[in-house]
Parts: sequence; structure tokens; C-alpha cells
Amino acid sequence: MKIDSWLLEILACPQCHAPLRADDEASELVCTNPDCGLAYPVRDDIPVLLIDEARRPGEQAARPAASAGPAAKSGPAAAPGSAAAPGSAADPGPVAPDGPAAEGS
Repeated sequence: MKIDSWLLEILACPQCHAPLRADDEASELVCTNPDCGLAYPVRDDIPVLLIDEARRPGEQAARPAASAGPAAKSGPAAAPGSAAAPGSAADPGPVAPDGPAAEGS
């Protein structure tokens, strides 16, 4: 984990605004406030300072999604160039025509 010292000096916990300290072993930035203690992941040397992504004190660190393997992905993956399954989020369904041709219908 590579976080510049000048950046670490200005970063603060989004929850309580206390300073953060680097935990290189866990690849996290940890809140220094003992009442808060949230641990924020650092992915590809980029701190993810989202409270929803933070690990609470005492929780086990979650494995990064990139190393979780194919089982971590939900649902079947569509092959490149294949059509989306009807009713899926990728299928917009019937689309009403618009423009001059649609107005005269």
C-alpha cells in the first residue's frame, strides 16, 4: 500500500472526522478515534473512504473482490456479443418510437 504522507495528513474519517493511520499489513486506513475505529480499505493504492465499505472494529477484513474468484460474481455472465436475456436489467424491453414518424402514427 502506497499512500503519500502529505495525503495521509489531510485525510479524515468520514464518520467522525478524526485522523486516519495506515495499516499496511491489512491495506487499510484506520480511524484513530477509539470510539469509532472504522477501517477503510485501500484498493490499488486508492483509499475507499465510504462508510458503507468500512470494516467495523472486531470484524474480519473482507477479501478484495478481484481475488475472490468467479464464485464472487452473481448471476451468469453473458458472452461477448450475445443478447441480454429478456427481462434482465440489460434488456430495456419494448421501446416506444419517437421522432416525426411516431407523431403521425
